[in-house]
Amino acid sequence: MSKKYIYQVGYGSYEDSEYIELFHKRKISKKEFNNMFVEATLEVLLNRRDQYELSDTDEGEISEWDREFQEERFSEEGEEKRLEGTDCKTKEEYIEKYAHRSWTRYNHINRQVVKIMIQKYGFERVRYEQMVVVDGWGAVVDFNRSFGENDILLNRVAKKFWARKKKKNGNNSGKNSD
Repeated sequence: MSKKYIYQVGYGSYEDSEYIELFHKRKISKKEFNNMFVEATLEVLLNRRDQYELSDTDEGEISEWDREFQEERFSEEGEEKRLEGTDCKTKEEYIEKYAHRSWTRYNHINRQVVKIMIQKYGFERVRYEQMVVVDGWGAVVDFNRSFGENDILLNRVAKKFWARKKKKNGNNSGKNSD
């Protein structure tokens, strides 16, 4: 069996994350891997927008929907009132300065970037035989946890933890369950 090297492509934030593991038959330097990532990302953004149903609006442009929304607000409130308190002299200047601009966020394209890396550079997805994923916010051994309360594996851990602790200590101290 030939040696396989594992690589990861993903993103992380406080609300959301996704990491996809890939493998390749050859060892790739960080610089080369980063260049592959950059080129795959550019391929999505520049050449495959329609294929991946990304926004019709170009990067950094004001969407037609938001431009119309801003126009309606001017119609409802009046231009003078809308411009009040700003340094803008015209409606168009206000819209250019304050309207929402469209930007592709990386979390919307991670999987497409990975697909291109697979197609273009010969990576393959790592396939797991088994995987354990539990809720990360809940307390591990608290049966009354506010997150992951239906997590079967954490409930098994909690049940066995308290049974073994009781056996070890000979009492129920610290147990927080019914």
